[in-house]
Amino acid sequence: MRRPWLSGFIVGAIAAFALLVVPTPGLVLSVFLALLLQRARGLPAVAGMVCGTGFWGLALLAQANAHCAISYSGCVAPNVIAPVVIAAALLTAGAALTLTVYLRTRRTAATV
Repeated sequence: MRRPWLSGFIVGAIAAFALLVVPTPGLVLSVFLALLLQRARGLPAVAGMVCGTGFWGLALLAQANAHCAISYSGCVAPNVIAPVVIAAALLTAGAALTLTVYLRTRRTAATV
């Protein structure tokens, strides 16, 4: 379960960047990547992608805010409450999905 989850987590960085830079095409790309991951690696990869999208989204937003705060070029940080809430929700949903997949895999292994 680790390798598929990790590959999904890494793909989540691409999805987060796409969602923050170009929201509508980024959403289409994210759904397409999730479908590809589901087909190639299964549900653990999708759980990793959802978790990774939230994590990398929060990291990119924090980095952009910090860079703007220390910049002396008159940069004003935009209101990022909605993207932060969405990224936190994705991170939470990814963690819950990961836990569900883990428990289901563990239960299946215990009954065999």
